Amino acid sequence: MAKTFTKLTRPAMRKLAAGDKLNEHGITFERQANSDGVFTVNVMVDGQRIHRVIGRESDGTTRTQAEEFIDKARQDAKAGRLNLPTGRKLDSLTE
Repeated sequence: MAKTFTKLTRPAMRKLAAGDKLNEHGITFERQANSDGVFTVNVMVDGQRIHRVIGRESDGTTRTQAEEFIDKARQDAKAGRLNLPTGRKLDSLTE
C-alpha cells in the first residue's frame, strides 16, 4: 500500500525558505541557503536507526528515490531475518 504524502509535496517543497525543513514518513527535505534541496532518510529497521543522506535536488534526487531506499532497507532486513541454514538438521536423538 502506497503512502500518501500531505506535507512533503512538490509545491510545498518549492515554497520552502532557506533553512526550513519538511519531514514526513521518515523522509526529510531541507532547503539550503544556496536554494538547493537535500533529501535525507531517518527510519528504524529491525531495531537499528538508519540515517542517510539520499542526495541533492540539483543532482536529480527525488522523494521517490528516498521512498525506494526505505523499501529496499526493509526488504534487505526481512531477507536477512529469513536466511535459513543450507545444511541439514542433525538428529539429536541419534548419538
